[in-house]
Amino acid sequence: MPDISNPTDLLLLAGTPSFFPAILSYVRSCTPGSSPLDHVIFQAILLCLISGNKHLILHTPDEDVGLVARLSVWTLSSIFGLPTHRLKIRPKPSQSLRSPNGGVPQDSFHFLRSLLLRTTHDDTQTLGSKHTNSSHEYTHRARPRSANLKASPYARSASFPNTLSSATTSPSSGPSDPFADQGHSLTNASAHLHSSTATPKSLRAAHAHTEPTPFRQRLTDLEFPHGLVLSGLENASPLDQRALSRVLTEKQIVLNKHATEADGYETNQRNPGGGRAKKTALDSSTIFDDTDSGGVWNAPEDFITIYVCPWNTRERPDIHKTLLDKFAMSTTVLVRQSVRQALRALPFTSHPPSNLHNKSHSYSNPGTPASLTTSLPQIHAPPFLTHPLPGPHHYRRISQATHPINVVKEIVPRDLLRSLRSTCSRVYFAPVLSLYLADLFSAARHHPKLEGRLLTVRATKDAEELARAGRILGLDPTGSELLRQTNNELAPYNDEDDRSSFPEYDEVQADIGSGSALINMSHETVYLDPIDHSDTSVNVHDKGTDLDVSEADIARIVPRVITHRLRVRDSPEDEILGSAIFGATFGSERGPHSGSDNRSTVKDIIVSILVEV
Repeated sequence: MPDISNPTDLLLLAGTPSFFPAILSYVRSCTPGSSPLDHVIFQAILLCLISGNKHLILHTPDEDVGLVARLSVWTLSSIFGLPTHRLKIRPKPSQSLRSPNGGVPQDSFHFLRSLLLRTTHDDTQTLGSKHTNSSHEYTHRARPRSANLKASPYARSASFPNTLSSATTSPSSGPSDPFADQGHSLTNASAHLHSSTATPKSLRAAHAHTEPTPFRQRLTDLEFPHGLVLSGLENASPLDQRALSRVLTEKQIVLNKHATEADGYETNQRNPGGGRAKKTALDSSTIFDDTDSGGVWNAPEDFITIYVCPWNTRERPDIHKTLLDKFAMSTTVLVRQSVRQALRALPFTSHPPSNLHNKSHSYSNPGTPASLTTSLPQIHAPPFLTHPLPGPHHYRRISQATHPINVVKEIVPRDLLRSLRSTCSRVYFAPVLSLYLADLFSAARHHPKLEGRLLTVRATKDAEELARAGRILGLDPTGSELLRQTNNELAPYNDEDDRSSFPEYDEVQADIGSGSALINMSHETVYLDPIDHSDTSVNVHDKGTDLDVSEADIARIVPRVITHRLRVRDSPEDEILGSAIFGATFGSERGPHSGSDNRSTVKDIIVSILVEV
């Protein structure tokens, strides 16, 4: 393996079996110490970024969903240098599944806003933890993050009355929609404190990074993230899932404040007892600036969404089918113990004592007022940083974007990704391989044990583009290396002469499914870098050099494209010809789900299809 000191040198190895090991070794050499680099996650993300505008599903055991989500955030932000936003959606309480009028809540405003990344002018929060609603923003600022925290000249008395406890635990403030703004639970208490005595602006704590208007959030301070890591998406309402599907289709987020909150009321809150709750007026300044009424945010060019979900060998992810079709590929992640230990050793995942805080640490858990070192006398109202917070059960969603702690720059530059994406668009996909791909999809779609109605035209297109990207990675030898070696040994011969002398040459190359450097499919291709003919290495940017997809590339990528779109039928009664044996009045004594534990897995069926086709 050649020694890679410059990431642009990796272009010389694109399409060869040495490319992926070389880029993996280069990334590990650039990360100090033991880095939590999982090669499965890294390879899947790299495939999606090279193919362009592809979204990813990561299957993992239920107990590792949070771990894989953190690894994905670390990979996107630290390795690829993408501003990344993590969003965790928790299950809704049963009493807030419906709005007071008895219907499903018709409001995706808060969910769409939670997809955006909050920006700040403070250099310590460039890619730090960014929360979407006021309660989460409040949680983030409840812990001091500055390492050089100055001692306050005021000493808060231990007998200072805490009037916010009753406000935050009031019976009238029941559990709300997980996507609804939680700021109103603290607004009244804050107003009560400031009405009795005003807090001077100069008394703002040293670790406060914004002006002392804790609940004011401007829409102009939001931006579209380059990477979005989702977990718990199956807990979102169908309306929110359809809204996310539109975002991935249109590649933009459109927020209209007046469409959902023009009357200034929260419309989907219920009492803990299950009865209809009285509408609670919200102060618009607790959510937005008065001049903000909405906006449109366009997705960046390299936007990628990663959905981390529990692993099920027989079922699809439990999300809306339209949204599921937007994810191009999926892969199963089983985290090794060494990666777990390396991730646990990172500063942003450690849990130091409450009285020790580091400037580079980012927390999303509710803060404890007793652990704060700053305090104020009784004659002044305490700043919002010392307000007590609701318990952990009050938070139904945690959104977090993780800053790359121990990496100061992007390891895999975007220029390299653009060059690889340009090379991917030039990879040749033979018509005979298009027929092979169509046969695989048809066999999976009509398999009697599989429900394959989601194998759409979009899935076929995703498989073709991902196969091109897989050819760039050159994961396995395909036989083309022997042809390239022969070509180097026969340097006096001209490639064009070979083609004219052997017209059947192209057909032979297609039959063996090799990525040949001898076939020139287009003479009008613009190449980036000239080649040094003194070097015997293969350069995909060399004039007259192209790559072609092989059957091995297709067989390797098709299971990743179709696995999350398939499910195993529940029982023989549910199969295509099951009605011929199990009728309405006969053959049903076994029950509809009898023997379901003995069903084949999706993986086993796909392997049998690859063998037969």
